[in-house]
Amino acid sequence: YFMNNTDPRIKINNFQGLSSQRKHGDFSRDVWYTYNEGGSIEFTFIGTGFDIMGEKHNQTADLNVYVDGAADPITLTPSQGEQGYRYARSLGKVDGLEYGEHNVRIDVDVTGGKFIEFDGVMVHGQNFTFVDDIDPAILYTSNWQSFGNRNDNLGEYGATLKYNDSADESTIEYTFTGTGIDAMFTISPDSSGVRAYIDDQLDKEVDISALSGGGTIRNTIGYSVDGLTYGQHTIKLEKI
Repeated sequence: YFMNNTDPRIKINNFQGLSSQRKHGDFSRDVWYTYNEGGSIEFTFIGTGFDIMGEKHNQTADLNVYVDGAADPITLTPSQGEQGYRYARSLGKVDGLEYGEHNVRIDVDVTGGKFIEFDGVMVHGQNFTFVDDIDPAILYTSNWQSFGNRNDNLGEYGATLKYNDSADESTIEYTFTGTGIDAMFTISPDSSGVRAYIDDQLDKEVDISALSGGGTIRNTIGYSVDGLTYGQHTIKLEKI
C-alpha cells in the first residue's frame, strides 16, 4: 500500500514546505521539499519493507534510514548515476524485514547543495504486488492500444500505458488475491469515466476527468477498494 506524504502516519520535520497541485506525475500531485539541514521523515508501518518515493535527479539528497531504533543507518544515494529529472520514482528501498510493525526515521543529508522532494512511502507486505499495464494477466477487450516508449521522465511505470479513444464501452479485467486494489491512471480533462465492478457487482462510477484539476496528471489513483474478504477477486473497469 502507498502512504502519501500528507498521510497522518508520516511526520515531516524541518522541511521548507509542501508543494501542491503539481502536474509532473507525483502521487496525489504533491511533494514535501527541503534544502535545509536537519530535515527528517518519521513513520510507522506494518509490512516487510518499503520504497521511499520522490523526484529523482543528480541533486537528490542522500538518505540515512534508521529502522526500529538501529544505531547505524542504511544509507541510500538516489542521485548516483542520475542525469535528468524523473518523477514518482523510488529513491531507495529497505526490504527483507520480518513481517510486522516497524518504526522508521529518515535523516536527509543535503550536503553539497542537494535537496529532496518527498512523495511518499510504498509499503511492501506479504501480498503487495504492483501490476503494470502490459502484464498478460490483465485482460483487455477491443480498441485498447499500447502507448510504449514514453518519456521516462514523465513518471509512468515502465514508460508504458494503454489508452482507448473509441466510443464503445471497452473493459479491463484483472483477477487478484487480497483484500483490495488501486487502479492508477494518467488523467486529463478529456479522460472518460469508468464503471468499476468487483466480482461482477457494480461498486461505483468514477468521473476520471474531474480528478485532473484542469491539467494532465500521472500516477493517480482513479479507483480504490479495500476491506474485501481475503481471497480471490476480479476487478472490471468499463469505459463510459
